[in-house]
Amino acid sequence: MAMFARSRSLGRTILYGAAIAACVVLIGQMFYSGQDVAVDLSQNPPTVKLTVMSDIHLGGPWLKTPKRQKLLMDFLTKRMASTSNDLLLLGDVYDTWVHVSTAAPPTTMEVMTSSSMYGMNIAAFNKALMDLSTSRSITYVHGNHDDTVTAADFNSVFNGTVTYESTVYSANGIHGEHGHMYDLFNEPNGNGLMRPFGYFVSRAGAVSDASPDSGGDTVGRTLAAIASLMPDFMEKVDNIVICILYVAVNINLLTLLLNVCRRLRFT
Repeated sequence: MAMFARSRSLGRTILYGAAIAACVVLIGQMFYSGQDVAVDLSQNPPTVKLTVMSDIHLGGPWLKTPKRQKLLMDFLTKRMASTSNDLLLLGDVYDTWVHVSTAAPPTTMEVMTSSSMYGMNIAAFNKALMDLSTSRSITYVHGNHDDTVTAADFNSVFNGTVTYESTVYSANGIHGEHGHMYDLFNEPNGNGLMRPFGYFVSRAGAVSDASPDSGGDTVGRTLAAIASLMPDFMEKVDNIVICILYVAVNINLLTLLLNVCRRLRFT
């Protein structure tokens, strides 16, 4: 019995130590992920009025209600049209991530040119941008959910009327980025993966347009989706150690959290 108690104590010590080590690694990677950027705007104050839009996620389920679609289109065709502000699209304007894992995701161009994805007419959105571009400058900077959008894709859709700046906007005394470049789970080609780890999480948690999430067996559905994605995920893993680290971090942090909760409850 004493040997069993010592084994449990030793096991708990090892578990806590692994959890702490995982936390240190995770926090360290978060701090040192990406590149540091220092921008001194005091020496170069903004010279234009700029409206910034981001995280619209066209192609995803967030705009599938007519009310939200109308709000977005009214903002472009009425509110923006009534100003002379330049427009900066600061990432995740389109979404090529949140698509069910049980089917092949649409191509980038299929998302960008769709007239009815989750009920949203993305082509009409593009047309509204092109109309606005006749009276102002419009610049596009991609984020993580639209990381597959290339300059060629963008120019094919907008025919040069909207400027493509990849990951950074820096003009007229203003510096803008989406921010995913400094995020552990979403940085491009992050941590040995050909796609960021967040991509697989997004695919796993996605639900189809035909079967909207009604709050049912979300955990079961997500686990099943992750399982269906695993072959594709493993094919894209360059560094198996990183894959193991992700699993270890999640297991250890969850175990540590559960133990802390138990102690708070029973002591």
